[in-house]
Amino acid sequence: GFAQQTLAEALSCLDPADREGSARAMHHAIRVQQEIGVRPDLARTYVGQARLLHAGGESERARAVLMESIRIFQDIGMTSELHRAEQVLREL
Repeated sequence: GFAQQTLAEALSCLDPADREGSARAMHHAIRVQQEIGVRPDLARTYVGQARLLHAGGESERARAVLMESIRIFQDIGMTSELHRAEQVLREL
């Protein structure tokens, strides 16, 4: 999960034109994190996915993904991560 998330974010930085490769890695990370139930990592990955979507011109989807991330951070009481996600939302 975390390794795939890191890979996806690295791919998006190294080759911004390869959004498809980054998106595949991000989706894989999300699937793994959902399966094993690591909600903090899942919420962080949603933030990364939102950034990737926004960079690809999909601002509405990015906002929806960020809202899910924010909901998870609220549910589990991760206030510092919540504030970071809310900041990303304001920047979209």
